[in-house]
Amino acid sequence: MPSLNITLVSGPSGAGKTTWIRQQVNSAAKTAVYLNLGADNTPIDPIYLATEVAGVTVPPVEQLTDFWAQLPSGTAIYVELGFHLDFTSLILPDPMADCRRVAVLPPGTRPPNGTTGQTLWW
Repeated sequence: MPSLNITLVSGPSGAGKTTWIRQQVNSAAKTAVYLNLGADNTPIDPIYLATEVAGVTVPPVEQLTDFWAQLPSGTAIYVELGFHLDFTSLILPDPMADCRRVAVLPPGTRPPNGTTGQTLWW
């Protein structure tokens, strides 16, 4: 399996997670993969990104096992985590264990560590 460049993105509904991902792909990545864990039956964010951002691939969930093996090394992978997921019980596959983690907070939210801005890195 190739080396994976994975970023997990979490935050409350409407905070700007999908917008943040779009900005990252437009500014840094030539190609990217987008996954939305916890999406419902109306995949608004995946459809939006796939149609509005050149180079974004949204693989079907049922094909993920085969898809991982075919990724070129270094491909940017953005995984949006649904706000309703219980992160304490979330078990990530081994390839995702070593990843970047980003929390996108609504404007005006005061992060617990006293930093400012909309995006909190941990």
